[in-house]
Amino acid sequence: MNKEVMVNGWPRKAIEYLIVILVILITASALMFCQLQHHVGLILADTLFHDNRIYDTAQQLLHHNISYFQMNYGAYQSGRVINPIYGPFFAYFLGALLLFAGSWFRFQVLTNYLLFLIGGIGMYHLAKKAKAVSWAAGLAMLLFLVTGYVAYWIQGNTFNSWGAVLMPYVLIEGLKMMQARGKQINWLSLGLIMAIIAQVHLLSIIFSLLALIPFFIYGLIISNNKREMLVSAIKAILLFIVLTANVWSAYLLLYTTNHMSPTFAYPLFDTAMHLGSSTVKGTILFSTLVIFILQLIYVLINAKKQKLNLFLTLEGTIFFILSSQVFPWQFFDAHLPFFRTYLQFPNRLTVIAYPLLYVGVALSLTQLLRMKSKLGKGIGVMSLVLVVLAIIFNINANILKNTQQTMGVVAAPHAARWSRDRDLNLLIINLPSFNPEYLPLHDNINGAHINITLNKKLYIPNRDHFHKEVLAGGKLKIMWQADKKQKTSLLPIVMYHQSKLEVNGKNKGQIKHYNAIGMPVVKNKVGENEAVLTFVTPHWFTVLLILNLISWVVIIIFASYQVIRFCLEKPNLLTDKRVKS
Repeated sequence: MNKEVMVNGWPRKAIEYLIVILVILITASALMFCQLQHHVGLILADTLFHDNRIYDTAQQLLHHNISYFQMNYGAYQSGRVINPIYGPFFAYFLGALLLFAGSWFRFQVLTNYLLFLIGGIGMYHLAKKAKAVSWAAGLAMLLFLVTGYVAYWIQGNTFNSWGAVLMPYVLIEGLKMMQARGKQINWLSLGLIMAIIAQVHLLSIIFSLLALIPFFIYGLIISNNKREMLVSAIKAILLFIVLTANVWSAYLLLYTTNHMSPTFAYPLFDTAMHLGSSTVKGTILFSTLVIFILQLIYVLINAKKQKLNLFLTLEGTIFFILSSQVFPWQFFDAHLPFFRTYLQFPNRLTVIAYPLLYVGVALSLTQLLRMKSKLGKGIGVMSLVLVVLAIIFNINANILKNTQQTMGVVAAPHAARWSRDRDLNLLIINLPSFNPEYLPLHDNINGAHINITLNKKLYIPNRDHFHKEVLAGGKLKIMWQADKKQKTSLLPIVMYHQSKLEVNGKNKGQIKHYNAIGMPVVKNKVGENEAVLTFVTPHWFTVLLILNLISWVVIIIFASYQVIRFCLEKPNLLTDKRVKS
């Protein structure tokens, strides 16, 4: 049997994915049309928090002055530690992208397109891997892009969105586990994708593991060589540990020696998913919910014929219920309050539910429209119409939200100008972030009191009374004036257990005490005063970091070699017009 693989001199698969990329770019452009029209960067829920840490890595790269732990440029040059425990390598990648973009507006547009491309291609490939036809995979991809945390990135800039766009790649590894049978699973790709997620958004590792466990158990049950599968899983875990050494070692270093500020606690039931005017974050459109209900009914009726579809839909439905107000989150609010701090939003579980359910929908559409009976085709056409309508409704809802947010920034001309200016510091200095996460607490205070302290004592005095200068070696110099009456000063920096402060040339005895969020009160001398802040990194961490970097270089070289080898061994993909199958 001959199979066409070339179209007008181009590989069919290349054309297919070029069309997919074009559809993704058009979709992303439509969702942020108003923003593109007015050329403004949006100030969203998490924008300033992430902009500060990305600005810091950008300036480190620009000035060739790397400070892995201590923030010397972002967060009002306060010496805070954020990036080492919040997507460290990805923060440096985004810092480089910011320098390339040259303004916050262009950076925001670039990251929007990048996120949609990664998510869209991954979702399309996942649906194709599950044996959906191309057009059904395309519809699943569109549903994925215009709903949940993927679409919410344009509305909130939450990094849970980056975990969401990487989830299809995790699920592809899950499908490989189910399809492996007697073969070993691809431990290299599994360990690598999990390590990439850890370098982007650590909490998404938990969601990825939750998503993979059912696949692994099922794959292990049906495997003809269980020992080989277990060995492959162990190899993937070991590779993950090596490639994430910089992340878990930073946690060990900071959390065993400091009382770190926790994330905000949120009421679980209120942040669980419910019906709303769009399908993003914590709400879902009725039209999308109807599709999920019909999908579940269809797979239950055809359980014996479509086992993969049943598996994907049931797992997706379970996580969908867990993410919603149908689940008794009131009980967890009352009896297990730590979930309010560490999970925060049950709707985050939709990053697992949505791609699973959308792949199920793609498989159902594929099967229905292949039916020979008029009834089957009729149901397929009706299902297709419902899916298309759901996509249109969600696109309209997202465009409306983007328009509202854009016009809000346009109405604030200073913010609009700062987002377009090539001086990246204008936005950072004029719009401070008061996010309290990862501060070294010295008192047991809640998030609201931490925010008040941040505003009144750390950020506001910094602009009027202190001058700061970044020194070589990642050190930060603080300078201020004091008169005879001013015996002490509260410096606008924070200090961790590993932080070292030299005040007026002296290393000891100059710090009187610390306030609630680790800001030092120091002795003054009359006239000019200066202090130098340094984060002392232990040698064991430096060794682990170097080994970690070497491991990434080796894995990138090896992966590149494998790709080149594959291309050379398959010359017919580029040269032959037909191939026998």
